[in-house]
Amino acid sequence: MSKVSMAVDFAGISMKNPINTASGTFGFGWQFENFFDVSRLGAITTKGCASEPWPGNPKPRMTEVRGGMMNSVGLQNPGVRGLVAESGDYLADLASKGTAVICQVAGHSTEEYVAALELFEELCPWAAGFELNVSCPNIAAGGAACGSTPEGAAEVMRACRPIT
Repeated sequence: MSKVSMAVDFAGISMKNPINTASGTFGFGWQFENFFDVSRLGAITTKGCASEPWPGNPKPRMTEVRGGMMNSVGLQNPGVRGLVAESGDYLADLASKGTAVICQVAGHSTEEYVAALELFEELCPWAAGFELNVSCPNIAAGGAACGSTPEGAAEVMRACRPIT
């Protein structure tokens, strides 16, 4: 009996299976290696990174509410250069094992998205694709403002698409 292929094409990204992590919830992958072999996934979508490090929102950032929790982390991230320094070797190795690495791009303005994407293109040859986080409600005058209208989201996409 032959094995069933679970390979898929996700918007031009070849994945060995259709399992991908939810963006922004999986760190940079290595944080979960003690739980399971991350290279078995078809892809991971990293935590968002901007062109420069962001400290995120002031604490407290989470609170329990009836039926769950609320958070406002504010996209704390090490910036693209920090991502490469801290996790680049791991992500390159993951990509070499056939797990697609989709990098989430963060910014407060169209210009910041462009700057971050230019750094990703320069420093992350292992990136299979990019997700533009234009909908995060946890950053002041940022993603929510950029993506709160179809026109705003389209502006970011028009500026970023030629870069990659």
